[in-house]
Amino acid sequence: MFEKIKEKILGNKEEINGTEMLESIDIMKALGGEENLIDIDSCTTRLRLKVKDNDLVNEDELAKLGVSGVIKPSDGIVQVVMGEKSESIANDIKKLINDKDLSEALLFIKAIGGGDNIIEIDSCTTRLRLKVKDSDKVDDSRLEELGALSIIKPSEGLVQIVMGDKSSKIAEEMKKILL
Repeated sequence: MFEKIKEKILGNKEEINGTEMLESIDIMKALGGEENLIDIDSCTTRLRLKVKDNDLVNEDELAKLGVSGVIKPSDGIVQVVMGEKSESIANDIKKLINDKDLSEALLFIKAIGGGDNIIEIDSCTTRLRLKVKDSDKVDDSRLEELGALSIIKPSEGLVQIVMGDKSSKIAEEMKKILL
């Protein structure tokens, strides 16, 4: 069902690049997370950021994510050289900060092994019910960090994540991203 994340998914009033959104969540984490970001802007090839703590910006992780360079001209100011996708990454990070449901669904997708690992999504009462290509790619400890009460793998390719009342909301958001 989900061979890959579709390049374009519907956002609030505009289209969102699903693949890039998953990248943006990693970039935001490498910048010290949402709590470290004060202001997010961009220019032609750079993210221009005001941050609480320059030291929380993980330059090694940003390099692994394909960033060309990081400039820290003064305390609280960081520029991340990203090329022409700087503006869309800045917009994605703003969306992630403003839409907690979207952000949470993306984190679940990553913990389940990415969009390419997910074949089917369903929910019932308190559980996310998933069909996946490879159960070994499902990161149980990360899912528990995200609030999973229990992870059940009844057979290869089937995963049930006990989430309580929010399981249907997470499933709905994941479907928006992956359909």
